[in-house]
Amino acid sequence: MTPLPLAQYDEELPGSGDDVRVLDLCSSWVSHFPTDRRWGRVDGLGLNREELSKNPALDFCFPLRRLRVEALNVATNRLHFAGTQS
Repeated sequence: MTPLPLAQYDEELPGSGDDVRVLDLCSSWVSHFPTDRRWGRVDGLGLNREELSKNPALDFCFPLRRLRVEALNVATNRLHFAGTQS
């Protein structure tokens, strides 16, 4: 199964860039971001560390049990986009 990209957000997603940082909310073993973009860092927030670790799009993951501490760290840094596929 090939995941569908976040087409409805395509115009809102930042372009490629080493200085662009993106947060994938409710992430899992797959992200739904377009594959034609390269960002400096993609962080994933999800429920299961094992699934998050299998997601090749993520540079770092935040399992939900660490949400309270890690979310504060993320919130204080500059994000260019945060989104989820529902």
